[in-house]
Amino acid sequence: MSVLTAIVVAGSIFISFPAGIARAYPVQHAVNVIAAILLGPFPAIVIAFMTGLVRIRTGTGSFLAFPGG
Repeated sequence: MSVLTAIVVAGSIFISFPAGIARAYPVQHAVNVIAAILLGPFPAIVIAFMTGLVRIRTGTGSFLAFPGG
């Protein structure tokens, strides 16, 4: 789970595009799907939450990172 979280945080720095008031991160969505298939729904939710938390704490994301994950 930590490796997938790290992949998302690193990938979100390079690949994103504006989508209205938010920014879309395709790496996040791809890893969420992969995590849900490989690990199940609860670990995928934890990965999405941790990714949003890390992005907010480092200043690379907004509070829309939680519902976006």
